[in-house]
Amino acid sequence: MKRGRGVVMQAAADDHVIVMTSQGEFVRVPFTKPVCIGQEIFYTIKRPPILWKWSIVAALLLAIVSSASQIQKIPGGLVPTYYITLDINPSIELGINAKQRVVSAEGLNQAGVQLLNKMKLTGYSLKQALKDIEEQAELDGYLKAGENEIVVTFSQDDIEDCKQLMLDDIVLEKNLASKNSLDQVIGDVIKETLATVYHVQVWKVPTDVRKQVREAGMTPANYIAVHVDFNHKVGGNKDSSKTAPVTATIERDGYFYELGLEITRPIFDPVKTMHNNSKE
Repeated sequence: MKRGRGVVMQAAADDHVIVMTSQGEFVRVPFTKPVCIGQEIFYTIKRPPILWKWSIVAALLLAIVSSASQIQKIPGGLVPTYYITLDINPSIELGINAKQRVVSAEGLNQAGVQLLNKMKLTGYSLKQALKDIEEQAELDGYLKAGENEIVVTFSQDDIEDCKQLMLDDIVLEKNLASKNSLDQVIGDVIKETLATVYHVQVWKVPTDVRKQVREAGMTPANYIAVHVDFNHKVGGNKDSSKTAPVTATIERDGYFYELGLEITRPIFDPVKTMHNNSKE
């Protein structure tokens, strides 16, 4: 049994009222006498009172748990096991979980942010996400069949050096259970999507490199273009490359630094697409 006093805030059903105690708690208590809102009363209850503020907290927690359970429906959970970036002109980074589902999508430049604002990729398979990005980029005029080069990078903890993944060495594997390496997974998806129409370079990038270039406001593809010797890594020659000046402004601790770079990129031969039927 408990005795107390409080200010009547509301009349409830079954000869009960809701009072506010001196501790600021809202309590539902039995009271059979006529009362007015705002009247102070003394009450006696035989069982612990119903504390409405805790009921509200419980309802909020239930709502949060319900929302979390809906998010958790993404196969493989919410933790990315690797990151993949696409550099077209829009630059985009996707976080992919162990089940090859998109758990995060971020635009790395303004064009990438605008492109992603037109799509919903979270929860989609990597393959479907790349298809959607390709279609939207074509609609927005960033991609034209046979004219664009796309640089794709992927980053995982066990990658030690920047190294190009040669798509010609990847044999398409339709059995998902047989795809026991990330190289195979990425290679298959790229060959089934972007590489059917466009020339695609795919690079493996160490996790620490990804973090450093992101902090510098660059993308992994920018880093590769500046720091990797294409003539040595890809096997090209000086006649198959072009040099372009690039400037970048980086802010650090309130100071702005302007950098001037000369980027050497290879020039690839025109690529025939699968959408064009060759005449024999």
